Amino acid sequence: MAAMVGEKALPIDKWHRTMNLKALGQQDWIYLQEDQPEMAEILTSYAGGMNAYLQGKTLMEMPVDLMLLGVVPEPIEPWESISFMRWHSTAMNKGWQNELLYTKLYAQMDEKVVDAIRVGLAYDVNKVAGGMGATFDKVNEWNVRQPWLDPDFAGFSENGGSNGWVISGKYTASGKPIMANDPHLPFTLPALWHNIRLTCEPCGIDEVGMAVPFMPYLISGHNNFSAFGVTLNRCDGDDVFLEKVFPANNTYLDSDGAYKPLKTRTEYITVKGQDEPVPLNVSETRRGPLICHLLGVQDHQCSLFALAIQSSEVFRTDFEGSNIHCLRELMLARDMDYFRFAGAHTSVAMLNMMYIDVEGNVGYTMTGRVPRRKEIGEQAREGWNPEHQHDGWLPFSNMPHTLNPAKGYIVSANQKPYDAGDGPELGGVWQHGWRAKRIEELIENSIENNVKITAEMSWEWQRDLISIPGRTFAEHIRRNLTKLLESDAVAGNPTLQNCLEIAAAWNGSMDVDSAAAVVYTVTKEFTLRGVLRRFVEDEGVIDE
Repeated sequence: MAAMVGEKALPIDKWHRTMNLKALGQQDWIYLQEDQPEMAEILTSYAGGMNAYLQGKTLMEMPVDLMLLGVVPEPIEPWESISFMRWHSTAMNKGWQNELLYTKLYAQMDEKVVDAIRVGLAYDVNKVAGGMGATFDKVNEWNVRQPWLDPDFAGFSENGGSNGWVISGKYTASGKPIMANDPHLPFTLPALWHNIRLTCEPCGIDEVGMAVPFMPYLISGHNNFSAFGVTLNRCDGDDVFLEKVFPANNTYLDSDGAYKPLKTRTEYITVKGQDEPVPLNVSETRRGPLICHLLGVQDHQCSLFALAIQSSEVFRTDFEGSNIHCLRELMLARDMDYFRFAGAHTSVAMLNMMYIDVEGNVGYTMTGRVPRRKEIGEQAREGWNPEHQHDGWLPFSNMPHTLNPAKGYIVSANQKPYDAGDGPELGGVWQHGWRAKRIEELIENSIENNVKITAEMSWEWQRDLISIPGRTFAEHIRRNLTKLLESDAVAGNPTLQNCLEIAAAWNGSMDVDSAAAVVYTVTKEFTLRGVLRRFVEDEGVIDE
């Protein structure tokens, strides 16, 4: 990035170089050629096709983003597809960021204060379209405030959320199952997602759906037998470890009590407008690279254990390969067993995958891998503590999945997909389930009123703006304002009376031009601030 846009992009390159995605992708490629020569041949052909298109192209024939930057891409190598898949996973998995946030809060503040803040941060994710901004800027300084960690940069916005559902044919007008899937991702330049039709008669492939650059197969789509869709799965595959590092002799204290040498390397980053590359010194413990200095944190040393940056050897021995072949298996799925088999190979990506087929089946499986932990925690772990270490990986069989559930539909909207005590705890930074509850409400209303569901209805539901917390909050506003206006102190107050009338007429829809939605959002924000101020008034946490 810095080579194209200059010094402002240097933090982005420092982060990605620290993750070592290029070297990992290149080693994955070596193993792929040995273990899956057919898949290696496909990636080689895919890269060759892109290079054939680019060959001879001038700057003025490039897409507008590259034209503005003055960049003609260099030839693409097959291993870049694998590195991109790893990068995609780092962009999606965010649990470790919360661990840093809560580590700092619990270290500086009373436990009850942090619990109150968690309630505030965790409240309704629905926002008025167009955004009202974050509630607690200072609290989030350890979170995604750095541009190279910004989910919007990666194509995944914190202010949105994926939606998806599958409905059995017994509730549909056609008698066939329906899938509705919308990742709800922001528009970006360049566009990360694009619609394609992919055909290969000798391969038995005829697919339509969504794809991303560098991936020779679809991420979401359908063939002639089945359809599959995805939403982001927020289970916890990553951890931050606080580390005791000793720069004088370049060692760290490990969990067995031994002082071990840091693994070091130096990266050189080309920056547009600068004559010499910028050196970046990277240090790693056995758990992962040291990252706190990249986040502007100087009082701690911490390493990142992330699923996406596990060694090529781990992927080869523990996860059955590079994972890129899983997309091909998805496209060839003819039944739920094969779909589940494909999901088992989707180790690097934490996803909720939904499924329907021409036989009328509806199904779901969670993909990814989660470390086996003695306990799930919300704070950074101690690298020197034996109790905080991982013990391998939970098997794929532990990941939630279902086929043809009794209720006849499955809803996935980034919420926790299993109940406490139902299998091993996977941790995670889940959405609250309000959006999933609203979707379920729409489906159940149709079922109860004997209205057969159509694809057009699902299309409208994807654009539904009703906020269930908003409706509940409005009820409280109406009740309390009614009591307040009966008091002598504010009786007849025109502003409060106007707010009451607005709240009374509101159905909870967060339309961009809705005055009620603004009243709800602002009232909610200030109510949360008021509640938290009781605890943190002297902490300097909340902006006025």
